[in-house]
Amino acid sequence: KVLHLGFNPSAKASETALEAARKKIEALQREVDELRQGQGAPPSDPSLTARLEKSEAALATAQAQADRLKRVFKEKISEFREACCALSGYRIDMVDGRYTLLSAYAQSKGDVLCFQSA
Repeated sequence: KVLHLGFNPSAKASETALEAARKKIEALQREVDELRQGQGAPPSDPSLTARLEKSEAALATAQAQADRLKRVFKEKISEFREACCALSGYRIDMVDGRYTLLSAYAQSKGDVLCFQSA
C-alpha cells in the first residue's frame, strides 16, 4: 500500500508562521530606513529618537524570532527525515523537485531510486 498525504497541517502552520515573521521584519526594516533617511546625525527630537530605538529593538526581536523558527524547523525536518529512514529503510533526499531514495542496506552509494514529482 502507498500512503499519500495531500495536506500537511504542520507544514502549513510553519510556513504561515515563517511568512508572518518575514513580513514583520520587512515592515520594521522599512520603518527603520524611513526614520534614518535624510539624517546624517541622530535626530534631535527625543520622540523620533525613542521611536527609532523602539523600531530597532522590535526589528532585532523579529529577526531573532525568525532565526529561532528557522532553527526549530530545521531540527524538526531532520527529525522527520530520520524517522522516515527508520520506518522505511530509505534515506530520502529532495533537490529541485527530484527525489532520491537510498536504501539503508544498499551495497553501494549508486544503488538509488530517483523520481520526480508531477
